[in-house]
Amino acid sequence: MTLVQGRRPAASTSAVSRHLITMVAACVLGAPCTAWAITFQLTIAPSSISFSDANPTTTPTIAANSTVAVALRVSGASSTQAWSVHAQAAGDLVSGGNSIGISNVSWTVSGPSGGTCQRPCSCYAGTVSKVTSQVIFNGTSNTNNSPVCTQTYTLVNSWPYAVGSYSQTVTITATSP
Repeated sequence: MTLVQGRRPAASTSAVSRHLITMVAACVLGAPCTAWAITFQLTIAPSSISFSDANPTTTPTIAANSTVAVALRVSGASSTQAWSVHAQAAGDLVSGGNSIGISNVSWTVSGPSGGTCQRPCSCYAGTVSKVTSQVIFNGTSNTNNSPVCTQTYTLVNSWPYAVGSYSQTVTITATSP
């Protein structure tokens, strides 16, 4: 997933700021990968989201232009075998010598929807972190089809952000303990 945000700075300048987050799946997107006896098929769509320009005084948080669907198919798990999907950023949003704390990006969640879990599974809201991996989805046993956690991203909007093209990588990992 790529996260793009543009904001006009204060005063009359027309410069635009962009913030990019690239999500990297530990399992190749859309292709199965195996951890122990479990096979995970992870799909993330769309591959990019954006945030519109907004005045931080009147719009303190900016919603992304699209939700992000995280779908996971699990097979080969025992009826008691737990699994989870985590996300962790490699650092803050960076543009040259400027940075914006990655913790300014967060998400709410709905789901799971679509497919079903043979045992209970859950989706979690959170804040992107460069320090600790954040659980975005977990459950026990196999899934039927591919249940989907739908994430709605927001960015805390602030006048002090320096104008620039910001980017960062977030790695998404599916594991079973």
